Amino acid sequence: MRIYLHLKDVHQTIVDDEGVEVCGTREARIQALLAIEELQEEDARDWSGWILMATDAHGRVLFTLDLACLTHRGWASLVPAVDPSRF
Repeated sequence: MRIYLHLKDVHQTIVDDEGVEVCGTREARIQALLAIEELQEEDARDWSGWILMATDAHGRVLFTLDLACLTHRGWASLVPAVDPSRF
């Protein structure tokens, strides 16, 4: 299944037009967390008020993640340790 990881705040939405292929919900969440980590390494802005919204190919929301909470608390405890190279 292909998921799309959009970033959204009150004023704007950054749309993911490419998406990423995943095997299921668990891998989708892992990919979303990895994308957030990469984003925060590349862009040190304050992500308060932003969410990552994962959708399927039909635009249905699968889950959302609050970037501010993940920035302050970290995200490693949200999923078991996984070697991303397996995907």
